[in-house]
Amino acid sequence: MASHREIFQKMQALLKAHQQLAVVGKRNNKWEPLFKTGEKWDFSEGSLRYKVIEAAHKEKDPIVIMDSAKDDRFVSANPEFRSALCFPVTLPGKKQVTIFVEEPEHPMAFSLAAVPAWKELAEQLEDLQPAPPPAKPTAPPPSAESSKPTPAQDNDEPAPPKEQVNWPAVVVVLLVLVGIGIYGIIAFLKARAESQLAGCTTNIASIVAASNMYARDHNGKYPKSVDELVGTYMLEAPVCPAAGSNTYGDLKYTATGVSVSCSGGHHRKLFHGSGDPEHWPSMEAAPPAPRKKRK
Repeated sequence: MASHREIFQKMQALLKAHQQLAVVGKRNNKWEPLFKTGEKWDFSEGSLRYKVIEAAHKEKDPIVIMDSAKDDRFVSANPEFRSALCFPVTLPGKKQVTIFVEEPEHPMAFSLAAVPAWKELAEQLEDLQPAPPPAKPTAPPPSAESSKPTPAQDNDEPAPPKEQVNWPAVVVVLLVLVGIGIYGIIAFLKARAESQLAGCTTNIASIVAASNMYARDHNGKYPKSVDELVGTYMLEAPVCPAAGSNTYGDLKYTATGVSVSCSGGHHRKLFHGSGDPEHWPSMEAAPPAPRKKRK
């Protein structure tokens, strides 16, 4: 079974470039890092990270900060991160920890699609079990003398009849177990498809937000493809969790701006009876607010 050190090493492997990670726990009503990379972490009451963690635990949902430099909630606080991902994890025994990952330089570095991988590793921290107790010594085999029949034993006593197996009951139990297994597989596949759809929708929202930023910086002109956003407005091109590749392609212009969609019908299993749409899901960008002229 993996040790704490091995689990933290796997978490560090998910980080990119200058990203930092902190696993935070609550002790004496204060948030303190249980594990961290880097030194500059401030979780004191009233700090920006403290407020983000409290909001995540209150809503019981992950929080993704796309770009703190262009978000009115964070600009005045002068945050040390440009984008961040924060979400709570409840371990067995109702113990709560928080995963806080931040990127100091690039916007759009995180999405909800990354949450399952972090959460799976965090939950393993409580799965570590103490070493099993030493096995009790077995009784020595009986000696040859003790195996001899005593005078009170009757050698002519017939052996007890063997118990017969109830095969109909065994078949019924096996059928029930098979049914439970099939139901579990179907439920797992549906949950995975819903998680992939949620991750894809988050990717599309990130592209729409980045496109609006691009348009605001280019006099209302939108980019022609996702590649124009990478490097400045996005850390890298997003990947559809269901397809395992970039399915968002070229951006399409609409009356209000630009339309972003996932091509290939990779999420069709969740929409029985609604046809086989060429693109699903999709989202249209609203026109960006004009920059205010400084006096």
